[in-house]
Amino acid sequence: MLSVQSITDQISYFNVPYKDIFVGIYVIPTNAGTVLFDTAGCDADIDNYILPALEQLHATPSHVFISHNHTDHAGGLTRAMECFPNAALFSRSPILKEKYPALSCPSDGELICEVLQVVTIPGHTADAMALLDLRTNTLISGDCLQAYGIFGSGNWYSNITLPLEHLDAIRKVRSLPLDILA
Repeated sequence: MLSVQSITDQISYFNVPYKDIFVGIYVIPTNAGTVLFDTAGCDADIDNYILPALEQLHATPSHVFISHNHTDHAGGLTRAMECFPNAALFSRSPILKEKYPALSCPSDGELICEVLQVVTIPGHTADAMALLDLRTNTLISGDCLQAYGIFGSGNWYSNITLPLEHLDAIRKVRSLPLDILA
């Protein structure tokens, strides 16, 4: 059974299997709409995990936010946009921008749904970004911030493609008013 957990009163989280690890998916309701943070690894993940979780939460995304363009985070995007055709799409990936011309490429500090601040954190990838929930001082980063690789698997390593930018991103995150890092 799908286990949806609350990180705060405003943020829910659940895991979707991907190869020999799990990918965290977040649902963030706000007064201005609900954000789906990442779309898992494939279209079937939308049907098998994300739609049931959204039903359990009584939520329909008005915004889809892709933390970075790796398959385990953006692989279900085509199906997500079929299910939520009116949802605003956010990513900093030039590849996704070509495929989805209506996609918005948010800037560092930009607000989404009035209370979610975009925090660009390149390093894992050039397009990596997080959301800072200003209501709870919670930073949702997916796996864009890494120190020792992905836990739970011997097959994954610290996948930092831009190490100097990653160090700058860590310094930036350390300066934020954070209570929770997700």
